[in-house]
Amino acid sequence: MAKVYIMYIVKRLKPRFNSYVIDEIAKKVNKTILRLPPYNCELNPIELVWSMVKGYVKANNSTFKPEDVKHLLHTGLDRVKSEDWKSHIDHAKKEEENFWNLDFIFDEHLTRSYTDN
Repeated sequence: MAKVYIMYIVKRLKPRFNSYVIDEIAKKVNKTILRLPPYNCELNPIELVWSMVKGYVKANNSTFKPEDVKHLLHTGLDRVKSEDWKSHIDHAKKEEENFWNLDFIFDEHLTRSYTDN
């Protein structure tokens, strides 16, 4: 019973705290913050860049000492070029387009399913 009551309270109070400071700042200058959907790393180019950096650290880490890893991290970050970013952004855009196409296909299928019955 306590869990149900707590969920009721959370549901009632949540809308009061459902905004972010950055959204309020953006709203003042007539802008909207766009967010990536959670758990969709393929839509986030930084995940691909981070994978490159981690791969560099993994391939070159022989001592496993924190200072050496830190140095490898900085070197790995320095190795990321604007061309890499462009490539990863293009990849994310293609993935987004694939998601939109799948969404359209599902909508078409569902629409046909409902209209055929």
